[in-house]
Amino acid sequence: MGAKMINQTNTQYAMSPAFYPTNAAAKAEPLTEKDQREALMFLSLRPVNAVILIGWIRDHGIVSPHHRGTFYGYRNENGDLTGVAMIGRNLLFEAATLEAINAFAVSARDHDVKMIFAEEEKLKTFWRNYRPETPMPKPSNHQMITCVEPASSEVENINEMRIATRDELDQIVAAHAEMVMAETGVDPLAADADGFRMRCAARVDQGRVWIWMKDGELIFKTDIVSVTREAIYIEGLWVNPKARGNRYSTRCLASMCRQLLSGSNTVCGFLDADHPLSMSLYRNAGFKVADTYSKIYL
Repeated sequence: MGAKMINQTNTQYAMSPAFYPTNAAAKAEPLTEKDQREALMFLSLRPVNAVILIGWIRDHGIVSPHHRGTFYGYRNENGDLTGVAMIGRNLLFEAATLEAINAFAVSARDHDVKMIFAEEEKLKTFWRNYRPETPMPKPSNHQMITCVEPASSEVENINEMRIATRDELDQIVAAHAEMVMAETGVDPLAADADGFRMRCAARVDQGRVWIWMKDGELIFKTDIVSVTREAIYIEGLWVNPKARGNRYSTRCLASMCRQLLSGSNTVCGFLDADHPLSMSLYRNAGFKVADTYSKIYL
């Protein structure tokens, strides 16, 4: 079957209803540093959707222990790169053809994958070639949200929004651990306290954690995971339980975006589609829904 191309200017996947992947798909191959420029060129075709992968490569290169996985690429019969994936404990991919998705699925069988995150239809395609004999776990659906213009002046600014320092690390670690526990059911401070704290500290040292402190107490925090010229990807929004219900999240997000947006970039993130109140919060801060993604835990 010939490659069915995804229109790279459109986030919808052009999939044939009759298509059913087979186990005969060719494997993808691990990428090396010499592939970095080509990988970034491919990913830049959809700079917002691929912001996480682009950010990882720009921060650490193609091969690095920081990735906690391996970058793979898939090439078509002409040798052109048509897909890039990070395969490890967490699996994400950007693919322009069905063949690339299938190849990543075959390669993933050799890894201890615990979480897969992809656009809704692409994840279904991936699973059919990853474990065709097993029903796919029930996914949680997530909306990609984007902000290209700051919220209106009606949303009051919080002038104290700033980048965190090591002085706030203990409170940041506790807040982030609370979020991980809520999402996965695993307490990262019990599973790997030193490693978890080290990763939180590294993000603080990179200037990637934004906070609002009030009277020495952490009220709000969110993390910048990836930064590119075109997009800034945020996640890990947390509000102190004592301060919830006061619209602090909307004000903090809007205040942060006012500082981050340049006029030619996008601030983006993902929201659990089952939590409409969260969408209202982000919408009031200037965000709009872009695409639907799915996440499964294995």
